[in-house]
Amino acid sequence: GGGGGGGSSGGSGGGSRSQWDDAEVDLDADLNAYVIADDYLPPWNVPELRQYYSWGMTTKSALKAHLVSIGEDPTAFFGRIHRVVAETMVRLGKRVAKAAGDYPNGQRNFFQLLRMDLIVDANLQPWLIEMNQSPNLSPAHFPDLANMFDTITSSLLSLRGLLRHQINWPCNTPEDEAAFLPTHQVDISYAVCHLCKDTCTGHVACAAVCRRCRTPAQTRMIKELIAEERGRGGFLRLIPSLRRGGKELDDDDDGVSRPNSTNDVMLRRWMEVKCADDSAFCR
Repeated sequence: GGGGGGGSSGGSGGGSRSQWDDAEVDLDADLNAYVIADDYLPPWNVPELRQYYSWGMTTKSALKAHLVSIGEDPTAFFGRIHRVVAETMVRLGKRVAKAAGDYPNGQRNFFQLLRMDLIVDANLQPWLIEMNQSPNLSPAHFPDLANMFDTITSSLLSLRGLLRHQINWPCNTPEDEAAFLPTHQVDISYAVCHLCKDTCTGHVACAAVCRRCRTPAQTRMIKELIAEERGRGGFLRLIPSLRRGGKELDDDDDGVSRPNSTNDVMLRRWMEVKCADDSAFCR
């Protein structure tokens, strides 16, 4: 099983579920011999991984150690998984935005945690099987996964700014929000802003960096973007993506349609300028 993501970011952690059975697929045989049902072999009982767990390794570390032991590159393997997750989420971006728009104030109040189940073939190529819209984060079946589930849950709440002293904590007052994220933290690159002195359409980055060219709603979007960067934990941002040398970091000419609304472009431009000032926003 792979990780899931919510909001404008995706890809946090991941679990591993396995079934080990030497039986050949036989349509006349007991289905339990080859069909994965609700009861999974815990990864720490998989023969090839068991020794690594006995050394105190986590699931991901155990899998990395096994890949190294068979001469495979763990970085390349997990990179392929990240690629599948990223492409799927970007392709679904417009549908997710439309679904959020079906609810009152949905563009502001909607977020979701998803889990992707993947299968890996003999060439270590991951393939998406299904996407779970309500992933089970209960540790009742495998108590050893409780820490991972707690990390995913707390990271999601932090990503969305729902914890105390964060931008979307329900008990915040307007004064609290102003203290957490002052507007001056949104203002960047005054070298660009002077280009907008006559009109806010004089430069592609005007709305992104010049306060007088932004609407209050756009300023709020950037504040939430900053809050997500501060609190995203193990999540990786997919949108807005950065461009280097005129090419998006996640763009390999694969035909994936990136979000390109006015606000999408504005946020992407803000991220590009901010990245030049603060490398934490380049990740």
